[in-house]
Amino acid sequence: MRLRKKIYLSIALATVVLSPNISAISENQKTIFNYSIPYFNIESCTDSSSGSTSDIGQAINMASSNAEAVFRALTTHPFANNGGKPMNAIQAAALMGNLQQESRINPAAVNRSSGATGIAQWLGGRLEGLKNSGDYTKLETQINFLIFEVDSSYYAPGTRHYNMDSFWNAVTPEDLGEATVAFEKAFERAGLSEANFQQRKQYALGFYNAYKNLAPTTTTASGITLARDPDAHLENEPANLGESNTSLPADDANTIQSSSIAVNDPVIWVGDSRTNSIKNANSGNAKDSWVAKDSSGYDWFNNSAIATVSQQIGNSTDKTIVFAFGVNDLSNQSKYTNRLNELSIGEWKNAKQILVMSVNPVIDGKNNASNASIESFNAAMKQGLNNPKLKFVDTYTQLKSILKPSDYDAQGLHYTNNEINKKIYAIIRSGNYTSSSSNPTGNSSASCNNSDNSGSGATQFSNGSTGYAQGDRRWANQAYGPSTAIEAACGPTAMASILTSLLGKEILPSETIKYANENGGPAYNGGRFVGSTWGLPEIFARKYPIRVQKIHANQQKINQTLDDGGMIWLCGKGSLPFSDVGHCIGIRGRDSNNNWLVYDSSTRSNSRNGVYTQREIMSAGIHDGSVTAIFKQ
Repeated sequence: MRLRKKIYLSIALATVVLSPNISAISENQKTIFNYSIPYFNIESCTDSSSGSTSDIGQAINMASSNAEAVFRALTTHPFANNGGKPMNAIQAAALMGNLQQESRINPAAVNRSSGATGIAQWLGGRLEGLKNSGDYTKLETQINFLIFEVDSSYYAPGTRHYNMDSFWNAVTPEDLGEATVAFEKAFERAGLSEANFQQRKQYALGFYNAYKNLAPTTTTASGITLARDPDAHLENEPANLGESNTSLPADDANTIQSSSIAVNDPVIWVGDSRTNSIKNANSGNAKDSWVAKDSSGYDWFNNSAIATVSQQIGNSTDKTIVFAFGVNDLSNQSKYTNRLNELSIGEWKNAKQILVMSVNPVIDGKNNASNASIESFNAAMKQGLNNPKLKFVDTYTQLKSILKPSDYDAQGLHYTNNEINKKIYAIIRSGNYTSSSSNPTGNSSASCNNSDNSGSGATQFSNGSTGYAQGDRRWANQAYGPSTAIEAACGPTAMASILTSLLGKEILPSETIKYANENGGPAYNGGRFVGSTWGLPEIFARKYPIRVQKIHANQQKINQTLDDGGMIWLCGKGSLPFSDVGHCIGIRGRDSNNNWLVYDSSTRSNSRNGVYTQREIMSAGIHDGSVTAIFKQ
């Protein structure tokens, strides 16, 4: 058990709200849908400094990953223990190598055996200190608390427990290994069986190579002018690390953007029966090698395929690996990402790049997979990859728009049309990848709407209604129950869209999530958090000038509500616009073709602009007890 010696006096108050009416989310499926592609967020049109005005808030807003956010914060904050200066790239990378080993820099990480929580795996009194410092599930809160601890007198140079001088005095790449060990011994203090110093050093070196040129040169919100790390130009790696290929590309982008860079080098394809189908349709390139087995999943990948691929890589540094698993075991996402992260700095470190191909579409209802669960798997895979040598390739989006039922076999799983398998191959080889942002906080680089409300992080529809996304960076990591908005606050986010549209004034999800948290919105079943109570609209009727009425999941009653100027809030479990774990949406009106117009905060309705036929929604899996008509008073 890790020792945590700093003690905080605190009182923790926990309120558990029980509700028989729930919208379920899976305990093992925390990441919801394709949330890293913002649907209604056009905030990229605005000044990037909007939102938090703190230096750390700005650092997070500028970042495209959790890791980059931590680095930018550490190289922005003026540390008293560092003579009033921010950390240099060596110090920041040494600290981050430890965080990577502890939590994969995931603010939602919780050790099942000890309860250690967050990016630094806080425990005991220190965990209580974190929880008392704000919304402790938020990355910004955890970074602030990390900085608070590191800058305390406990870690001042030459004081307490373990000598931190070697950390604070680190200025050159040759100091990186010793600084990494010093931080572990002083701050993390893991047991010998958990320390794994060599792994921490490897991670630290990777972060240093990735981010050394990101040390800011601009003036921060506090008026401090920061210079780049003076040794950022050095390419020599610390001799005591012994890993010449532990590196990350400087952009840390886990998703390949639209590109014309073809993959002409040898490619090792590793996957399941779908990979064999690609092989059978594209067998003419001598630069391809195939490691694939029908009906295979994580166990075969881990126990057999990895060794075969490692042998084929050998000492070569020009080979690309294409990873294509998941359709047979969508529940193993975390196993895949964890193993791939390890391989990228271990057995497969010599690979030129590792392209992690999305699981591609199926026909819903004909096999054990569903497109909703595939979209959730893909989003979680993209988010879970923490070494940019691992590059997520979204073939799913390209294929979904062109696939026809006749392209599939009878099980709706394999593509019998060889043109589809050739297209997948061509996407990889040509470098014609679907463009999507890897920003976990939802900052978009997509085309911007020129509507008057462009600064609100919302989209204004032609009928005057407004929609919000869970992934908007201003509230994505805001606490909702024990989870976060981006993971579980579909209910309050849909309510924010409905309230804003009905009442004609901006009511942001940050406000509705906070109010729901304080008034019984999160739902629990047997003590386990499961999402939002189906009584959520009634909760908001206590605060806002709206009238709500429960109705049955009846097509005529829903249409009557829309015709009378109201909107619908409802939840369901099943096919789009719902999910296989449960999702809450809003219905805002009807179009000229009598289709229903949907608020889907998860972004999965992106490609269809929120438009569904009435039959699609009525047959998708509505929870009858959730359907609520909402009118302005």
